[in-house]
Amino acid sequence: MSVDRSFISLNKEATRKITSLISGLDTKQMATPVGQHWTISTALVHLAFWDRRVLNLVETIKQGLEMPPSDIEVVNDISLPLWLAVPPQDAVRLFIQSAETLDRELENLDPQKLETLNNIEPRWVNRWMHRNDHIQDIENALHA
Repeated sequence: MSVDRSFISLNKEATRKITSLISGLDTKQMATPVGQHWTISTALVHLAFWDRRVLNLVETIKQGLEMPPSDIEVVNDISLPLWLAVPPQDAVRLFIQSAETLDRELENLDPQKLETLNNIEPRWVNRWMHRNDHIQDIENALHA
């Protein structure tokens, strides 16, 4: 069963929407709380981290290597202090660079490898799902 290629435009749209939301935010706005422990800046670094994680998995699958297991909540908890230390302007740069790079890699990935990745975890291909979760968080924080 082939992967529905609509993920390409949905991923790009989610990236565009977040980029639009954060463009022009100052340091104080980037520090707006998003949930109990996060800020807008932290959410961006979180997204950049997970996009880079999927980029790593894309490289793993391209090389025909076995996919490693992941414990998402543990990784998020361990990474939070590091994400909080990233300056807001770097968070923006990391998010945009990571999202755009991953979107291109997924779009150009061999269909069989893409299907394998999707079968293991559809959210690794459909990055828009994860990005949209945080779009809502950022919108809520900015309008609170």
